[in-house]
Amino acid sequence: MNGLKNIFKMSEIFIKGEKVRYIKNDGTYENGMVKSIPLHTNFQVYVVYYCNDDWGNINKYTGQLTNKKDLKKGWE
Repeated sequence: MNGLKNIFKMSEIFIKGEKVRYIKNDGTYENGMVKSIPLHTNFQVYVVYYCNDDWGNINKYTGQLTNKKDLKKGWE
């Protein structure tokens, strides 16, 4: 059953500009924002994590390809 949960999570829909948090292996997190959604995969999105709190201009910053299974919606 866990395998099915992981497949569902990886195919979860994220939208450009959505606030997300990356959950690290140690349980800590980093806030970010979805910059773009690649066409070549359903399991990853580009996320900007560091932009000096310039979230309105995330297109100026480099996004990191991030697995959806490691993301949760919203900031903490």
